[in-house]
Amino acid sequence: MRLRLALETLGPIFVKFGQVLSTRRDLLPADLADELAKLQDRVPPFDSRLVRQTLERVYQRRIEEVFGQFDLEPVASASVAQVHLARLKDGTAAAVKVLRRGSPRSSATTWRCCIARPTWYSGCGGTAAG
Repeated sequence: MRLRLALETLGPIFVKFGQVLSTRRDLLPADLADELAKLQDRVPPFDSRLVRQTLERVYQRRIEEVFGQFDLEPVASASVAQVHLARLKDGTAAAVKVLRRGSPRSSATTWRCCIARPTWYSGCGGTAAG
């Protein structure tokens, strides 16, 4: 457990390393591989205050001005990003992906966000958007 927690503390790149390592059961004892496998889908979410600050910095407006509804509790959290459900001002269902600070795909100065309109989300008739 200490190794998994240390990798989580060190950041997204180290979590990715642990995820890859967890698949090498030919190299690791089963208990260590099982513990590292928790990095696949049990990464703790980051603070919702950071999500709000990030979105407001990216959009240069308050979150309530951008979205009709925004759930600060993520529906998914992984090593690189987490996803929040929202509704756009026109009522369209959306999934908002916020990259973690230190993510290999994030810039050194800001987090990047994107909105997707998933077809799997109930009530959403749109197509997926990047």
